[in-house]
Amino acid sequence: MIERRTYMGLTWMGDQLWMVADPLTRFVETSEPCAAAAVAVEAVLPELRKDLGLDKVAVKWFLPSGSGPTAGRHSFEADPGLQGKCHGSEPDVVWIRSDLDALDAAEVLGHELRHSADFKRFVDGTAEMPEGADGEAQALAYGHSVRQALLD
Repeated sequence: MIERRTYMGLTWMGDQLWMVADPLTRFVETSEPCAAAAVAVEAVLPELRKDLGLDKVAVKWFLPSGSGPTAGRHSFEADPGLQGKCHGSEPDVVWIRSDLDALDAAEVLGHELRHSADFKRFVDGTAEMPEGADGEAQALAYGHSVRQALLD
């Protein structure tokens, strides 16, 4: 019998990703983030990738819920306070809300990259996914450490 496992909206059958329950189609992508945020993210991304062992990561920016030409229809309506997202179906893509300031954007980047690294290690079979609250606590702590490093 083939083992079926599910984690954060993803289902694996054996070693194969089988189903994605939460695609990122609800984001409205924008190419106009806060300028200071874009500079901060660009500055810290190489070091964070190196620290977490990530080969490549694309940063995409999304509009806050309730803004833009499709207000209320395609922004991430399930959580209007959402600041960032990394999904296991696309662990090489990190989404950051476009209206964040430089420190918040860098902190969110660190947080989401930590999730990305966890997803990749889980899929590669090199580590287990941290359980729910533990994984979130680790990502929060990593993001906070990025913010603190910028303030020091």
